[in-house]
Amino acid sequence: MPLPWFHAVLKLLCLLASQRCLAYEHSMARSLAYLEKAVYCGREKFQKWDVGDSVTMAPKVNASQLRFVQSSEQAAAGIGRLIEPDGCFVAIRGTFGPISSLLDAVFWLMDFEHVLGCPSCQVVAGFYLAYLSIRDQIFHALAEFQCHQRPLYLVGHSQGAASLSYFLFDALMRKYTVQHMYALESPRPGNENFAEKLRALVGAADAWRVTHYQDLVPHLPPPGVFGYVHALPEIYYDTRNGTHYLECGVEDKNCSGRWWAWQLNTVDHDSFAQIYPCKCALPEEPSSFLGFLLPVFT
Repeated sequence: MPLPWFHAVLKLLCLLASQRCLAYEHSMARSLAYLEKAVYCGREKFQKWDVGDSVTMAPKVNASQLRFVQSSEQAAAGIGRLIEPDGCFVAIRGTFGPISSLLDAVFWLMDFEHVLGCPSCQVVAGFYLAYLSIRDQIFHALAEFQCHQRPLYLVGHSQGAASLSYFLFDALMRKYTVQHMYALESPRPGNENFAEKLRALVGAADAWRVTHYQDLVPHLPPPGVFGYVHALPEIYYDTRNGTHYLECGVEDKNCSGRWWAWQLNTVDHDSFAQIYPCKCALPEEPSSFLGFLLPVFT
């Protein structure tokens, strides 16, 4: 897959410094997407690991060490220990229910909590408040499962992908090792200061936002309003049906940024690489409609 020149330089410098440089792994992204699907099955099914095709398609989990956390704001996540590969995972669910749909519309910026670690950093209030409502529960479960000594595998979809960016920042500040982080169909999580600080923390690790064809949501909130920007480089799946992708920059006009606003939709939001990460069961093919008519994320 083609690489932007700056990404290639980053990898070269990393190799010269004898550091580990991780590239995007399509098979791992698909595998982690099935962990995301499992969270949409709900607390009871998730903690019994009765999660449909995720049982066979996701990484192998330790069914005795699983935790589903949820807040009154309808934010939710699944946390657990992995057997193969050895590690721990966090999967943050996207929009679910009327309260979290309302939070999606709260687009104004608020100060990021890490004032000392991220001066002048601001994040999208609705997404951040949803994340804060489950943050302590996530880290409590990670501590209970002894995950600080193990690599983390992270995934989230839509609003959950934005929340995952905040969790990634917190986890790196707390000295967790992040093995893979894939933010699927993420909206813009904050301002340029937040984005720059997060990229500095991530370094050359395998952390990406993944977008699919003409999906509307990665273009929200609009960049011309209050300085919203994406924080992570993009993996762009450039067909509606298929697995071909491009490795792109952070706000890359050659990737998902190639489309005009009226060409975008929400049909492409619920799938990538021919799987549906925000559906517990295998869904029927969604019907097509104009994405800009939908006021909230799915």
